Amino acid sequence: MKKKNKELKVHTKEILRHGIFGLVCCIGSVVSVLDVNQTFVQLVSIIIILGLISSFFVKQEQSDERADKNLNSAGENSFLLLSLLLLLYAGAEMWLPKSITLFAAIYFLLGISQMFHTVNFLILEKRGN
Repeated sequence: MKKKNKELKVHTKEILRHGIFGLVCCIGSVVSVLDVNQTFVQLVSIIIILGLISSFFVKQEQSDERADKNLNSAGENSFLLLSLLLLLYAGAEMWLPKSITLFAAIYFLLGISQMFHTVNFLILEKRGN
């Protein structure tokens, strides 16, 4: 019996690269505002980031034309969302508490955008666009 090398599926790679990264960004920004136990959060973040980096070194299945098109569409949509969120933040900045720094806000908005990229790609793939 031959042992088959496992390949990382396109949607799994997308979840690891954009979804996990977005989650880490959102958690990091919330933690910076709440000022919780930094050591625990840093340890968890390092573990998640190591998992994210390892996704670049695992053999991946070749993406087809549809997956490439869906990745491009998801990227365009997430860029538009990020642009809109940054404009909204710029307009609402004066009403936000002072504890929400520019760094925390941008980090959070980037995380939302990355998670939106992943969800959008997965929906496009499921619908078969």
